[in-house]
Amino acid sequence: MPRRLSQRFVCQPLADLSRQLLFAPPEKRRAQVLQAERLHDQIYPSANYPLDFVKYRITGHRSETQRTTVLPAEAILPDLRLMIDVLSRSVDVPIEPSDPVETSEQVAKRLHVSTKTITRWRKSGLRWRWSVIPGTKRKQIVIPRTGLEPFLCTHEARVTRASQFTHLEPDLRERLIQRAYRIAQVRDVTPHQVAQHLARRVGRATQTVRSALEQHDREHPGAKIFLDRTEPLTQRQKRVISRAHRLGVSADKICQRFRRSRSTILRVLRDQRATSLRRLQIVYVSSPTFIREDADEVILRPEIDTVESAANPVTDLPEVLQPLFRQPTFDDERMLSQLIRLNYLKFKAATGRDQLDKYEPRVTEMEQIEQCLHQASTLRDRLVAANLPLVLSVASRHLVDLPDSGAVLLQLNELLEMAVSVLIEAIDSFDLNRKQTFASHLTWHLMRQFAKASSERSDSLPHGGRVHRREPTRRVLERMCEIAT
Repeated sequence: MPRRLSQRFVCQPLADLSRQLLFAPPEKRRAQVLQAERLHDQIYPSANYPLDFVKYRITGHRSETQRTTVLPAEAILPDLRLMIDVLSRSVDVPIEPSDPVETSEQVAKRLHVSTKTITRWRKSGLRWRWSVIPGTKRKQIVIPRTGLEPFLCTHEARVTRASQFTHLEPDLRERLIQRAYRIAQVRDVTPHQVAQHLARRVGRATQTVRSALEQHDREHPGAKIFLDRTEPLTQRQKRVISRAHRLGVSADKICQRFRRSRSTILRVLRDQRATSLRRLQIVYVSSPTFIREDADEVILRPEIDTVESAANPVTDLPEVLQPLFRQPTFDDERMLSQLIRLNYLKFKAATGRDQLDKYEPRVTEMEQIEQCLHQASTLRDRLVAANLPLVLSVASRHLVDLPDSGAVLLQLNELLEMAVSVLIEAIDSFDLNRKQTFASHLTWHLMRQFAKASSERSDSLPHGGRVHRREPTRRVLERMCEIAT
């Protein structure tokens, strides 16, 4: 039997009004119930209404106060239904021939749905009230025809879907299970395809048939219809699918291997892609200009080709280091604009990553995030290449006191190995809001790191000891040349 809904008033003024109306005479309360029902049917769900208007339509009294409160319809409608519920329980509302009513059981039987479905509809907008049906003694919930018909017209698809969702008879359920088992043995089909085929054959909803098949597989693990295909994929299987896709395995082969539908595999790839993006640590320096509406047009505007200053050619260094000195450099203004561009790209990527839907991430949004990260990585490599001559210049000045040319080249390679990480960190952490130039910022960090390394080297040497020479770090030099080219 339907009971009162376990929900509360949304608007406190309407809750107070409902309690005040309980002290009105019975005749007024009956009229107020009917007035509240008419008002409920005339309110547009997308509009806003003053509180004084709602009170006037229910009570007929106008407020003398100048200040009024405006309420959205989505908050007024559920409170009006609760107000009708409260008032109709406190007074006998006669059933008029012009406004016939039906009980919840009668409506459920006529529409081929359950009484639980009627209760869910009441939470979604179906109007009701308490009344005494002729021939009975107790009040019960009734659904006025004037409130039921508009609800059925507005939610036609929902009502149709609910009316088709019926329980299967035991004999029909058994026949469907046997038929599904025969199809699964001879055809490579998904559970949804089998349920859709059988639903058309017996005239039932697809979800009804699929639920019956899934329930059978849960209750009979030794005689499953679809083997393990109805079980959810494990995290390990999802990682294997993602790795196979990255290695170039087609989606069709992955579907055959895991016996899943193409939509399932694509959904797994999309979720794994979103998970990888969420795990990235995107570090950037924020700026107030990043949140402006025209930030894209201003910061990411096409660059104008300008002549960059080229570094002086160098011939007295090993051949592997000479290309590094030949890289063109940026002036201070161009360097600052490139750093702003770099941090804005990472800001866009981090903001887009945080706004990804938790359960349904969109592929287009993830592509935009990955594009921003790729552009940021390419731009950072350009900035590293443009600042390598400055790095080598600072390193050379640090070694002016060494008389032996062999020792100079050896320690220069050691300093370069250390300086690359310092350069990348300086690019990532440079404060855009400071007036200091990036060249001064980088030079200070390099000199500080070089001095610290020299101090640690001298402390670790024994008294009168000599530095053990080692070969140049080829891996670092090759990486620097790769960036430079």
